[in-house]
Amino acid sequence: MRLSATRFRRLVLLTCGLALLCLYVGAAHAESLREFSGVISAAGADQIAVANRQGDSLSFRRADGTKVSGAKSSWGSLAEGDGVIVSWKLGERPPIAHRVRVK
Repeated sequence: MRLSATRFRRLVLLTCGLALLCLYVGAAHAESLREFSGVISAAGADQIAVANRQGDSLSFRRADGTKVSGAKSSWGSLAEGDGVIVSWKLGERPPIAHRVRVK
């Protein structure tokens, strides 16, 4: 089957549009929040360290918009031994706690 010039242009534009859409969705997915669950092993004014059951440990910085919810409602009330779920973005260095849910 032979394509006319108009159909060929439409096919090329459609293909390029789909490729751009895939790139956009991939970039948006990379910015999605991840969750790290564990127990606070160290708590400070601007940073907490969280250790999980597998032995992994991550330190998270506090941001201006960090929200704390659950059993405690403020960053200052977080203490060692609190069970938490921290929402953060994978690409951030150092990791920033966007949400902290206290169990």
